[in-house]
Amino acid sequence: MKVILHIGTHKTGTSSIQTILAANRDALASRGIYYPENRYSNRNVNFIGRDLAAKRYDEPAQYIKNSLKKARVSGCDTLLLSGESFYAMMGMFYLLQGFQVEDYWAQEEEAVRALSGMLEGVEVKVCCYVRRQDLFLDSLYNQFVKQSPGYAGDLNTFIRLSGPVADYAAHLDLWARIFGKEAIFAASYDALKGDLFQDFASRALGFDDVSGFKSPPQRINERLPTDLLLFKRILNRIEMPRAEGYMAYRTVARMAQSETGSASKGLSISDEERDALLKAHEDGNARVAKDYLHLGTSLLFERPVPSKVEIQAVTLSVERGLELYMRFRREMNRPSARFELVLRKTVRWALVKAPWLESLLGGVRKINNRRNAKREWR
Repeated sequence: MKVILHIGTHKTGTSSIQTILAANRDALASRGIYYPENRYSNRNVNFIGRDLAAKRYDEPAQYIKNSLKKARVSGCDTLLLSGESFYAMMGMFYLLQGFQVEDYWAQEEEAVRALSGMLEGVEVKVCCYVRRQDLFLDSLYNQFVKQSPGYAGDLNTFIRLSGPVADYAAHLDLWARIFGKEAIFAASYDALKGDLFQDFASRALGFDDVSGFKSPPQRINERLPTDLLLFKRILNRIEMPRAEGYMAYRTVARMAQSETGSASKGLSISDEERDALLKAHEDGNARVAKDYLHLGTSLLFERPVPSKVEIQAVTLSVERGLELYMRFRREMNRPSARFELVLRKTVRWALVKAPWLESLLGGVRKINNRRNAKREWR
């Protein structure tokens, strides 16, 4: 049995890849690849990274054991697990959430070694896409502001907080120490010339013909336009109950789908700050290019062209802010949204009173996840 771990990184089209994988499970199975679902998601296993970071090993271990068994029963010789949260687990779930991490690399290695123990006795291949650090952190910042609970600080503070998260070399070296350097496959997201899923299927899964695979009619996990990013950042300063915060995230994401002409233009830092960031990772990027992409002396990423434009502070006008607020309240007050909010609050209250209900909700979550996945294809 072989296991392919697609570990991200974040903001390298992982959601799009996962959406296509989830919608084409039968086509994958016909090629000997089993792609499982779980009670948290129809398309990824990010819960495993979350639990590994928190040193909760029982559920991930049982899930992997059951998935390997189901793969064998299905006649598949490969289990594919895709979760961008495998990458920089201590960074994504602790450091960038504002929690103190005593020894980042020791704790990250502990999490990866725990995963390795759950995969003992099987052949493992680790696949990872990377993108230029300034673009990566800019896009990751947008995602962290967008999500629930959302980040409320500015971009420069976020970049300083990120610390080791963008150190691809150190992370890949860590995975290589545990699984072996020959098991690590990496690729530059920035260097992609064609279709992302075609590239992933060819490089990671080992087949080139994806003509029979269904692709979503719209882009998945779009970034927030600038005005909505600033608006959501303001909302993030307000402490909301978990259910209300999630509904706020869903509402803003839905508003973003109808926004035009205000898309974010990229990383809003000066050329000097960007150059300093890339300089800090220059040696590591060269090692990634040589050891994991086998590029010899080639650069991992193309050097950015200096903008020579003074960065102006981006603000949200009062008029635009009021407009977005009125739209936000209208969306939040729709009967369907109010009903879902009440339902989520009721479920959370019930789980506090009777934690044993959690096991019964697994089937309900799966049905809801499948329903939400179908919406993305409309």
